[in-house]
Amino acid sequence: MGNFLGNLIGLLLILVAVVVTFFSLQAATVVFAAIAYIVFAVVWVLERFGRPPSELRRRMMLSDEQFRAYRRYHIFVNFSGAGQLMSACLNILRVAAIVWAILALWCGQVWVGAANAGCFFVFGYVCLRLDPILYMRSAARARQPYATDELRIISSLLEARHAWLASLGKRGGSDPEPRHRV
Repeated sequence: MGNFLGNLIGLLLILVAVVVTFFSLQAATVVFAAIAYIVFAVVWVLERFGRPPSELRRRMMLSDEQFRAYRRYHIFVNFSGAGQLMSACLNILRVAAIVWAILALWCGQVWVGAANAGCFFVFGYVCLRLDPILYMRSAARARQPYATDELRIISSLLEARHAWLASLGKRGGSDPEPRHRV
């Protein structure tokens, strides 16, 4: 569901830039770049400043490897639907940025074209961090060592988080079911 909503939001943002095209193609390329980087900045701030504190490592009894992965993929581990939504939104903006870069270059806007093309490269890593299973699943099936190790760690994180939340549930919290199997 997160992928669908993320793609829908991304398409609506692209539509805003298309509506501006009726007035000026040059303005539309600038508007798209502004929209894309504003969305990226919001997601980046949420991702960076929402990182779990170091004390959580002790409470959840995570190994060093698990804690590093937890800090990297914390949005997906804690809020997988939100991670999928943000990843899908950034990914559709990332792909559309190539088209807008070509249009900007066609209009003679070299810097705007470079900024739009930069979206493709800058957003990719964040998309991976927000929805790692989607992006690593095929590599893991092809038995690439990095992908299989990362998915193994993410799976152990999901289990550790579920166990930690279950232990809190015994003291009056809730006992949510894990949503993803890697």
